Amino acid sequence: MSIVTETHLKNISIDVWLVPHISHIITDLKNENDFVLVNSQSEFIYNTIGCYRVNYDAKNWNRLTHCLNSKFFGKIHVLDRAKIIDDAFHFLMTGRLNSTVFVDISHYLWQDTDYIAWYPMFKNLEYISGFFAYPESAYSPIKV
Repeated sequence: MSIVTETHLKNISIDVWLVPHISHIITDLKNENDFVLVNSQSEFIYNTIGCYRVNYDAKNWNRLTHCLNSKFFGKIHVLDRAKIIDDAFHFLMTGRLNSTVFVDISHYLWQDTDYIAWYPMFKNLEYISGFFAYPESAYSPIKV
């Protein structure tokens, strides 16, 4: 597993056996006020073992939100920004994340012009578009 912190923007590789439904707390690698990213972009590029969703605790989601909504959002690699949006939406849809967290995280996108960062949001909007279908009575017939 690789870890990136706000202080250490380069990947730190550690060996951890993950057990389902057991939280892992990584405290010795970070400053108390740093965000932590697990399975950072190097996992996508170099590691063929797998990609796993990560649901952070409330404090870390808040730290990520703060960084993303600042002018320094580019400190987080574009693949990691995309993964954060994707993971947050997944956990929102499965009832494991408060909607406010997702809205606050995704708000940063107004300043991001990279398609890779936006792609998960496009897919999210495509997914939820079915929830907002208009009733047939809302359509007006076109007369030719």
